[in-house]
Amino acid sequence: MKRIAFIALAIVLMTSCKDKAYHKYKCYEPVYSDAETFRTPANFESSKTISQNGNIYFKDNYLFVVEPNKGIHFIDNNNPENPINTGFLNVKGTSGLAIKGNYLYITALVDLVIVDVSSFANPVEVKRVEEAFPMALPLMAKNYPTKTIDKSLGIVVDWKVVETKEDVNESPVWTGCWNCETFALNSFTSSTVGGGSVGTSGSYAQMTILGDYLYVIDNWQLRPFDISNPTNPNEGEPSYLSWDVETIFPYENYLYMGTTTGMMIYNTTNPSAPQWEGAIS
Repeated sequence: MKRIAFIALAIVLMTSCKDKAYHKYKCYEPVYSDAETFRTPANFESSKTISQNGNIYFKDNYLFVVEPNKGIHFIDNNNPENPINTGFLNVKGTSGLAIKGNYLYITALVDLVIVDVSSFANPVEVKRVEEAFPMALPLMAKNYPTKTIDKSLGIVVDWKVVETKEDVNESPVWTGCWNCETFALNSFTSSTVGGGSVGTSGSYAQMTILGDYLYVIDNWQLRPFDISNPTNPNEGEPSYLSWDVETIFPYENYLYMGTTTGMMIYNTTNPSAPQWEGAIS
């Protein structure tokens, strides 16, 4: 009887230990900002050292270099042998940009920000489309999972790496993007679309302009915005993408989207609703 009782106790203890088993790992903890602070109007400041390259854009002999999540460096490249960093446009959450005419369009996390750049020495925010991209999150340096996001706490503007432990039966929640560390850009692609009014973007651009439309890659969607009225973008019909898109490039009436495994081609016969044309893998 004592032997049976001992075995039963051992089973209970083993089961209890199993129930309390944990594993430790690194993950991202969201850093929140209240909406009012996040939406502080874009401010043009004195030049800063570029600490992290994001997308690069070229227009009218100026380079525009994204500092991910922070803003855009304005660089006078009229003398390529001596480029001059002329200032920094502070826009919280910046991830990408495109320019047409006198207007700079910026994806700033959940918002689309429009800046008048008729003077590169004095850019001024003129419009903000709030919650244009409600699922947008800051770029990540590593492929860590994220802790659960609570939107009632504000807008996620950054990540903090923490070590956490969880029950082995629980799985971390993944809400980030794969291979985000590859977003640092060093090369250019060129476009003749739109004449001299549209700039040239870096090779990993997530937004582009074709004619009177701004096209933005938003997770698994291609989002078209009619910008014929530059400060009042009107969204068309999103196209759902089957592959994970890294970059978008316009040519003639087509949009070419580079993915992790090939390229997708969409036609813009109806620019407000791009349609699948084909793919190369």
